[in-house]
Amino acid sequence: MKQIYHIFLNLLLITILMGCNETANNSFQGYIEGDYIYLAPSRTGHIENLLAARGATVAMGMPLLVLEADTERNKLQEAQHELTSVTAKLRDMGKSKHPEEVAMIQAQLNQAKAQANNATALLKRYQRLIQNGGISQQEFDNAQAKAKESAARVVELINQLKVFQLSEREDLINALRATVEAAKVRVAQAKWELAQKFIKMPCNGLIYDILYRPGEWVSAGTPVIQLLPSENVKIRFFLPQTQLGKIQLGERVQVNIDGQPNSFIATISYISANVEYTPPCYLQ
Repeated sequence: MKQIYHIFLNLLLITILMGCNETANNSFQGYIEGDYIYLAPSRTGHIENLLAARGATVAMGMPLLVLEADTERNKLQEAQHELTSVTAKLRDMGKSKHPEEVAMIQAQLNQAKAQANNATALLKRYQRLIQNGGISQQEFDNAQAKAKESAARVVELINQLKVFQLSEREDLINALRATVEAAKVRVAQAKWELAQKFIKMPCNGLIYDILYRPGEWVSAGTPVIQLLPSENVKIRFFLPQTQLGKIQLGERVQVNIDGQPNSFIATISYISANVEYTPPCYLQ
């Protein structure tokens, strides 16, 4: 990989270097260089897929690399299912019951109370009879179970009516709303965790090199892609000290490159405070 890097750099410099001698009073020679940035994943794992090739020019926001993310995908799916479920419960709770439905429950409650009263009275009578041997133990046990069942049915119907009362209903709705919001947070967290398994292009630029391949294991923080952003390409040129006072930051200059028919305009963004008597004109 290092050999390929030097060959590319040599070819690049052969194309753009033009020497270091001043050719005219207002014309100076120099070279082009770039400041690379290195993209690294924030998570550890195997590389699942590479979505860009070395040498490609890629736009900002485009995905470049994916780490294995089965666990993160499953967590996101579970969180989304939970959100769907509690949202449906909240929607159903928000639907008001018709007066006819409430009246029907009230009628069922009245009937259940009557049955519970009868079952309780029968149980008291059987308690006296079993002491005298008037009934069997099985008959007494059946009467006792019937009384408990009738009492439980009364409690169930009372609770159903409470749900439809405004205060009780509002408490349940508020509790469900809080559950929905918590589920939304879990979905957002799961999406963020999944996003950490992707490396996206932070800016427009050139994929200069890819340091790992699919299937390889990479640790968090390990550089995987070497990127040359468009704005990180700069022109460095040198001029005599007698010319230094004639230029200033923000001034525009015309640039010509060997082998390129068209010139372009650049802006001076930096003036070095250090003097170089022998500017670097070739690769050592």
